[in-house]
Amino acid sequence: MLTLLDPPVEPVLTLQEVKDYLRVDHGDDDVLILGLIEAARQRFDGGDGILGRCLRPQVWRLDCQVVPNRLPLPPTLEVQEIDYLDTDGTRTVWPSDQYRTILGGRWGGIIVPLQGFDFPSVIASDDPDIFRVTFRAGYQDLSSPANEPVPEPIRIAMKMLIGDMFENRINTVVGAAVSELPMAISMLIEPYRSIPVA
Repeated sequence: MLTLLDPPVEPVLTLQEVKDYLRVDHGDDDVLILGLIEAARQRFDGGDGILGRCLRPQVWRLDCQVVPNRLPLPPTLEVQEIDYLDTDGTRTVWPSDQYRTILGGRWGGIIVPLQGFDFPSVIASDDPDIFRVTFRAGYQDLSSPANEPVPEPIRIAMKMLIGDMFENRINTVVGAAVSELPMAISMLIEPYRSIPVA
């Protein structure tokens, strides 16, 4: 199970760049456009987004029975903490000097024990949260150490979706799910769809 702990604070698209894309040079529709930007972000981003990835830095917790082969919601920026139910049923933090995270670039990070260590011994239980992995994921910008901005095809697809909703605003309910995406948008984002982690 995934739980959002800290939502993204940086926008994927600014109001001004969307207004430029829409060729809107007045402020009468700013509230509507901001709502459409948020609706598009929700459609693409995070645990409920169709991409299965994080677009801007955000913090999630994954509750699972075993350490996953690969973290969900790429790209992984860091693992902040891993805790688990030990053999006595006590919640214990796995020391970060006993494992490392192989950052996955476009894909989710992989957690591996360092040489001389193994995965922790855990309680024999069917509890869904034997392990809890708190991690930060998302694209940063060109000035960040990761030097990996949101891919331009995703940004263009979001602008196209916003443009479609703006032009068809009579039939658009801000915040409602969009049932189908136009083919051009689907083609732009297809290479960025993340495979769900089992």
